[in-house]
Amino acid sequence: MTIKSTLYKNQGGPDFTTPTQGYVRNISLSYHKSPPAGKIRPSKVYWVPKGKTAGEEFYSFTGEPHEFDVDIPGTGTPVEWLQAGGHSLISDWTTCSVPQSEMEIAEFRSKIEPELIQNIISDVVRCEMMGIYKQQHPHGEGVGSYDAAPQTEEEAVEIALAVSDEKDKDDFVLSTRIGFLNEIAKKAGIKAGWIKLWAQGPDALRDGLKYVKLIPAHSNKPTVKASALLLGQDVVALNQHSQTASGILYKIGEAHGPEWNVFLTAALAEHDRLVEEAAKAEKAEARAAGSGRDRRRDPPKKALGIHSFYVERTKDQSAAHRKNIARDAREFHATQERAKTHHLNDALKDAVAWMTTCSPPGKAQSFPLPVGQITVVCGDPDSINRLNTPEIAAQLNAELAGDMGVPPPPPTKKKGSPLPLILAVGGFMFGGPIGAGAGFAIGKSMEKKDDSQTL
Repeated sequence: MTIKSTLYKNQGGPDFTTPTQGYVRNISLSYHKSPPAGKIRPSKVYWVPKGKTAGEEFYSFTGEPHEFDVDIPGTGTPVEWLQAGGHSLISDWTTCSVPQSEMEIAEFRSKIEPELIQNIISDVVRCEMMGIYKQQHPHGEGVGSYDAAPQTEEEAVEIALAVSDEKDKDDFVLSTRIGFLNEIAKKAGIKAGWIKLWAQGPDALRDGLKYVKLIPAHSNKPTVKASALLLGQDVVALNQHSQTASGILYKIGEAHGPEWNVFLTAALAEHDRLVEEAAKAEKAEARAAGSGRDRRRDPPKKALGIHSFYVERTKDQSAAHRKNIARDAREFHATQERAKTHHLNDALKDAVAWMTTCSPPGKAQSFPLPVGQITVVCGDPDSINRLNTPEIAAQLNAELAGDMGVPPPPPTKKKGSPLPLILAVGGFMFGGPIGAGAGFAIGKSMEKKDDSQTL
């Protein structure tokens, strides 16, 4: 199966922005409206090369109707998408963009290695689905950030740490760490490579033990007793050669699940117990043989102590790394909040300035915000309350009153009359701030007169 790559130049392409916030991205997917049950079916993927805009140049990738299918994990909750694997090809979790270098390689080799494009699409789908669920369930479970900035500092930290934890267990990261371990093992002269089988997971170690008949053929899992000496001697050799070995082993074990590191710790403890017993037995045998004096021997090398030392150091480094991630998330969230506040203030000023100087009356105008928008109608101050949320309306009214040099109207439980602001705007247009203040005062006076009348 191959994937067709088509280059389009100087044509209006797909929308390379996120659907809600409008963040610019370098990749875009189109989806089939009626995919098979349990699957998400992207139909095409589009990509804008580095240094280009979508209007200048973009690529389109197409394949067989089912070639880009992605299985929905379980019920499709964010946690299930997060645990589905992948995600390593995502460079920006707010836009689900992909590193340009990865896209360049995938495009260049799309005909001979279509799986490169498929892997990218799968990661983008997972990233988008994690965030889309959060938009649809704003008060429910959610870990994604696609197209939606975190609402609180705590949420920003939670998202950053969740993404970091999952990327730490990603298949690509795991294979890279196993590669590092193999290099250390090679330089340490480990021939049997039992620790390398452990690094590949329980099934690989079980099969290796079966092959050398250390566990029965019907066994469905490896045992500590059968692998203790084999794993222990490898860990000793690795740590004699490299101080990073046990740290890498710990990270590999975490990727397979916390119980796999527990298994290794138990095996190393059993190794140390067996070698110590063997050393005592050898010493007793030498004495019984009447050699006259004991031969001086080096104490048996214990695996667990040195392994635990470097594991604890790795845990400390990981904890410091997580603190840095949390700090960066807080700083980035604070920067975004400052930018949103600045954007909101500018939009409030622009909306009020337009509403008080525009023509013709009755024309509506919208001013985009990071989330939502401000909408006002030319010459119609009541549109502030009618067309905006109460929070935005209160800020618009305050901005309008401040712009006219009069105090903002006090908040009331009932819907207030627009008369004071209408007269104030008229006074501002024709008489400046003083006329605006007079108009506002006259309007309030007329409001009180109306309130005093009863039927």
